[in-house]
Amino acid sequence: MGEIASISNGLTADQSGDSNGLKVTRIETISEGCIDISKVGYIDRIEGVERFGLRIGDILFSHINSQSHIGKTALVEEDFDLYHGMNLLRLQVDKTENNPRFTYYLLNTEFFRKSVQARSNQAVNQASINQTEVGNSQIAVPSAKEQQKIAHCLSSLDEVIGLQAKKVQALKQHKKGLMQQLFPA
Repeated sequence: MGEIASISNGLTADQSGDSNGLKVTRIETISEGCIDISKVGYIDRIEGVERFGLRIGDILFSHINSQSHIGKTALVEEDFDLYHGMNLLRLQVDKTENNPRFTYYLLNTEFFRKSVQARSNQAVNQASINQTEVGNSQIAVPSAKEQQKIAHCLSSLDEVIGLQAKKVQALKQHKKGLMQQLFPA
C-alpha cells in the first residue's frame, strides 16, 4: 500500500464544542463509510494547518477504534473545506498510475479489512494499527486502465443502490402518512 499512497496521521488540536473555527475530521465523521459533515469537530486556526487540508481523492482510514471499526474508510469526493484530524489516517493515492476510487474499493474488501484487523494491536476496548503496518499491507494493483474500469463499474452500482435507498425511504414516508390517516390519534 505504501508504494501507491502516502499515509499520514492527522493534526492534534483541542476541539471546541461549538461550530466555530475550522472543520476537522473525527472518527464519527466516517462511521457510516462516507464523509458525514454533521459529525465533524471544530478547531481554532493554528500555524501549519493548511497541510492538513483534505482534497478530493484523499481516503480517510480508521486506525484507532473498536476492533470492528478498524479499517473503515471514506473517500473525499467533494471539497468540504475540511481538515484531517487525529485518529484517522489519510491516504493520498499517487494519481499518476493509480485511481483513488479503485483504492477506496480495494480497502473496503473483506480480505483487506480482515487482514488489517488481524494485524491490529488489541487493548481492552480499543484496537489500533499504525501507518507503517497499513503501508506494509500487500495489495494487488492492476493497470491504471483496469483500475478505472473496475472503479466505474462499482461506482455505477453504488449509484443504483443510492437511488433504491431513496425510493425505500420515500415509501416508508408514504406508509407513515397512510398510517396516520388510517389510525388518527
